[in-house]
Amino acid sequence: MKINEHLGLKISFSLAIVLIVLIGIVAVYLIYNQTRVLKNEITKKGETLVSVGSQIMEFKLEMGVELDYFTVEEAFDSTYTEIAGTNPQKYHSTTDVYFDQNIKKILDSFLKDKAIIYAILVDKRGYCPTHNTIFSKPLTGDFEVDLAGNRRQRIFADEVGLKAATNTNGFLKQIYKMDTGEILWDLSFPVDFMGEHWGAFRIGYSIEEMDKQVNALIVSLIALFVFLVVLLSIIIFLSIHRAMRELVRITNLASLMADGDISQEIQARTKDEIGRLANVLERMRTSLKLSIDTLKKRK
Repeated sequence: MKINEHLGLKISFSLAIVLIVLIGIVAVYLIYNQTRVLKNEITKKGETLVSVGSQIMEFKLEMGVELDYFTVEEAFDSTYTEIAGTNPQKYHSTTDVYFDQNIKKILDSFLKDKAIIYAILVDKRGYCPTHNTIFSKPLTGDFEVDLAGNRRQRIFADEVGLKAATNTNGFLKQIYKMDTGEILWDLSFPVDFMGEHWGAFRIGYSIEEMDKQVNALIVSLIALFVFLVVLLSIIIFLSIHRAMRELVRITNLASLMADGDISQEIQARTKDEIGRLANVLERMRTSLKLSIDTLKKRK
């Protein structure tokens, strides 16, 4: 039977369309809102991480002086010695040995979160005395290999790197395209030493990994909304179908009455509009039967 020939299906179809539109609007809003919430949570998590990292680096700087690895003046020394035969160019500083021995494991601990690509300490000129173990592989002499595999003892003087290194206003989030091509969130926090700005603690947060989290959230929400649409559509159809059964019964009895069969009593089984319609048709049937019986008696 065609939809336009069946009242129940027409009502069900119309309500389903309205339901899909309403749930679709709610779905779009919730997806947008939850995506924004997730990104904010990631940002707050990153801010906490770099803030804690900054405090640890400040403590390590103080320990370096107390343990006589370097003096306060040497900690702020901007004299770097080129390491011959390195490309990209690398440099020695008065602090690189100490940091390589004392903070590498700390830096590596931040990478337990698979979304974090790097965690580094840089001075205010962008010099990175040591790096994560994954980025401290032996030099090969191959530029492309060493560019990605050994990033310690380099000066990251690009726009994003310098902005992070010189920033003194707390947490900073930037979009960073690494020289190896990856696009990340660079999250940083200033590092102070002896009351002066020394540099920054930086982590690189994978935008690709964040997008995976966002996409997983969107897929979950869409699946939930599809399930709700299907479930509510079935409930609507069954509810209307159940309600329409009584109307179909009365319609069939009225059809018999129109064909001349007025012997079937039309009982009202509900007290709603359909029940009242049944009562009206029953009065009509009774009246017709009485009229016919009266005519038969006169004959």
